[in-house]
Amino acid sequence: MSKRHHKRLAWLLSAALLIGALATPLATNTAEAYRVKGVREVAMPGGFQLSTEGLFDLPSDIAIDADGNRYVVDQNNNRIQKFKADGSFERMWGTQGSGNGQFNSPEEIEVDADGNVYVLDKYNYRVQRFDADGKYWGHWGSYGDGDAQFKDPTALALDAEGNVYIGDTSNFKIRKFSNSGALLAVWNGDSSGPGNISFPEAIDVDADGNVYVADYIEQYIIKLDQTGQVTGTWGTGSNGNADGQLYNPKGLAVDGNGDVYVADTYNHRIQKFAADGTFLAKWGSEGNETGQFRFPMGMTLDDEGHLLVADGQNARIQQFSADEEEEQASAFGSYGSINPRWGPGTVDADGNLYVLEYGSQSVMKFDSTGVHADSWGGAGSDPGRFFYPSDLETDAEGNVYVSDSGNYRIQKFDGSGEFVEEWRSEGDEEGQFNGVGEMGRDRSGNLYVLDEENHRMQKFDPEGELLLQWPLKTIDLGGEEGEEDGELGPRFFAMPLDIAVDGNGNVYLMFEFNGQVVKYDTNGNEVGEWSAALAGEEWIWDFDYSYQIEADASGSVYVMDPIRGSIKQFSSDGRHMATWGENEEHIAQPVGFSLAPDGRFYVWEAEDPFDSELVQIRVYERYEQTYPDYVPAPAPAPVDPTKGHLTLAAGQAGEVSLDNEAFVSVPAGAADRAITITIEKASDAEQLIADRDLLSGAVFELLKDMTDHFKTPVTVSFVFDPEKLGEGQRAGIFYYDEQAREWIELSGFTVKDNRISAPVDHFTKFAVLAIDDVEPPAIDFEDTDGHWAQEIIKQAVGRGVVKGYEDGTFRPDQTVTRAEFTKMLANALELPEAEGQASFADDAEIGEWAKGAVASAAGAGFIQGYKDGTFRPNAPISRAAMAKMIAAALEMPEPAGSATGFADDADIPSWAKGAAGALREAGIMEGKGADAFAPSASATRAEAAKLIVLMLEKLELSQ
Repeated sequence: MSKRHHKRLAWLLSAALLIGALATPLATNTAEAYRVKGVREVAMPGGFQLSTEGLFDLPSDIAIDADGNRYVVDQNNNRIQKFKADGSFERMWGTQGSGNGQFNSPEEIEVDADGNVYVLDKYNYRVQRFDADGKYWGHWGSYGDGDAQFKDPTALALDAEGNVYIGDTSNFKIRKFSNSGALLAVWNGDSSGPGNISFPEAIDVDADGNVYVADYIEQYIIKLDQTGQVTGTWGTGSNGNADGQLYNPKGLAVDGNGDVYVADTYNHRIQKFAADGTFLAKWGSEGNETGQFRFPMGMTLDDEGHLLVADGQNARIQQFSADEEEEQASAFGSYGSINPRWGPGTVDADGNLYVLEYGSQSVMKFDSTGVHADSWGGAGSDPGRFFYPSDLETDAEGNVYVSDSGNYRIQKFDGSGEFVEEWRSEGDEEGQFNGVGEMGRDRSGNLYVLDEENHRMQKFDPEGELLLQWPLKTIDLGGEEGEEDGELGPRFFAMPLDIAVDGNGNVYLMFEFNGQVVKYDTNGNEVGEWSAALAGEEWIWDFDYSYQIEADASGSVYVMDPIRGSIKQFSSDGRHMATWGENEEHIAQPVGFSLAPDGRFYVWEAEDPFDSELVQIRVYERYEQTYPDYVPAPAPAPVDPTKGHLTLAAGQAGEVSLDNEAFVSVPAGAADRAITITIEKASDAEQLIADRDLLSGAVFELLKDMTDHFKTPVTVSFVFDPEKLGEGQRAGIFYYDEQAREWIELSGFTVKDNRISAPVDHFTKFAVLAIDDVEPPAIDFEDTDGHWAQEIIKQAVGRGVVKGYEDGTFRPDQTVTRAEFTKMLANALELPEAEGQASFADDAEIGEWAKGAVASAAGAGFIQGYKDGTFRPNAPISRAAMAKMIAAALEMPEPAGSATGFADDADIPSWAKGAAGALREAGIMEGKGADAFAPSASATRAEAAKLIVLMLEKLELSQ
């Protein structure tokens, strides 16, 4: 089962799915009986739903009541979980929404002496109050800058009298309320520097009523008395990792002695200070072992002096002794989302489904009715834990094998999750692994493991003894690397995507790029090869999609082709037998499938193609049915190989070419009316090409007699001359932008021999041009796996919008600055970097990496400074400023005075209102909680990446 399972797939396995694909006429007349072989969904009472009690998706804070009960803010699951003093789960409440008792990114929590629970509901801009059982009692607050209004509140604290303190970050204020919500005081901060409240991220109050504030942006701890007067500060004013320095602190706690504990979040540690700011101690480092952290957040102290820390991205609560921190560390909790991130799965002989849940790095077991029966695993390197598991298999005895890729091992469990043994060794010797990939199992229980980086297959018996190994087939995809023994060496090699083993022990490997299926016998001898692309099809490969292969006991082989949205069945020797799915009215979004021993298909389907978290598991069975009066869809039009002219009926598939140099392949359903397609050679090619290197025989103009875009992409292909490529160049398909008068490269193209193909949804002039081959940046980061924006980040990095850091991280949840966003926007729009300064008063504060981009953007009018002449490059960029910059860059009309449609329209400054409305109308920028635009709210690097990718997609669709 392949792990490259993501989004934007189109297919359906349902009763209507196969009509036309596998319809067999019983008579030749158009309205007579057809026998249909298809698949239909099987109802599963359990629905493959997980129990998530005691599991967290970004715990952001913790509070303790007088009885020792613990309340945890489970932020991304939008709920509160309550545990007894002994750590056992008691209850939970909350769902995503804006109603009473619902949350939109709850941030912090406090419990008063009477057991009342206060929750800071960040993007609903309010404080909610509950009793100890989660019963809603009331709330106060709304979006704005009025007395009881907030903009991005992030900090919550109580004093001994029960008064409530709120860090109102984007209003640069601390607000003090009574426990009923009456405003008592407002402490302002509107400038930077020691003692000024710039971004109050965390607050706590000591026994004497002194208030301590962690300033997330200025990297200070500020101490105030009960009247709001500053009595002390510490910190350096800039981020750093020396003793006493801070890097975006997000948590504070004060003990009975007045000592202050600070969650030094981006340094992944806790620091302890005396009440006057004297540094006392520190502990922690980045990691997931006990005593280590990944972005520690909220904290609290119990009556015995234990410090409890919400260890955000490790999805747990850690407890430390106040005297001997690391030696006395303990933890509870693990990752779990109410929207699980499903990975591959396998079904045993009893119908139990075992599936990887990537977020928690665990194995989930469901019984034959879909009821969650068990789970085990979690992140780590100990036996029974995993580090990026990639596949799993079961044997006849019900044992479960997991390829634990990041730990370079195979782990074996019994059916209840009890650890049995492991085969572990990193290297390239026999039985060692260098990248444990997909697995397959034969009838004897032997396990076949793809040792990816060693480019070989290894075969083990059920006890882990190596039986055989053989090198994988080398599939040369062309290109030159140099000469070896007088022969050209290969430049590119296809990598195997997935593995399957049939009932006779034959092993099938499916390769990327070209869709080749290579068959080996049980001894590793190559005995066959064929393509998963059918006659007339172009194999289209994309890293973002999941390509999978399965085999059954009879020797049939099944290939999932996500681009076309289908499963194809082949005989053992590669003869095409059937196709299911592909271009039906109802669209599902599959991310994987598994073939059960009884022939059922278990299919992973995403509800939303742009959200890989929203996934359901469905089960389908094959059937036969006769339709007495069915009229089939029109047959595909014949290929016209030379004339470049083709007429198709509505919904009809077909292919046309011109001189066997340019091709258009139209899938069924691409147009909802009759259409004529024409391919011509452009007469003005010389003027269009200018100084570009033309690789195709001509510039081809593709025409159609309808103005609408195609409903589904069609494939264009062109023959080109590879001999014309210079050193360090590659071929690319370009289309001509008539308005901009420039050539723009298509993405998602594939090359096979001297033919290049790409999907398009509109026609214009196309050419194959030479382009310098630039090494793409790395798109896999150690801190984005399982993140909600993982795929968006890959797109942004792949498009050259943004890069990661030298330490291999992306830091998706780090606040993006004005300079960073300007650089991202300049990269996205390919602005040439200007030389010199941008003439802002604080040019010296702009990093060298951003100066050229800022100067170019300023020169183009995309950005403007503040009234004091500064740019403030290191300040968080507001949503209003982002909207203004993007609208200016796209030259979008910004009608003055018009309503934006956002709930907080009145709060949007006049200079940004037109931009906000234009971006909302274009679908580029959406509201946050309660459909508020939140103009003053800051954004994370992940959110900024998403915004720019959406901008680029809209820009491309408009071309």
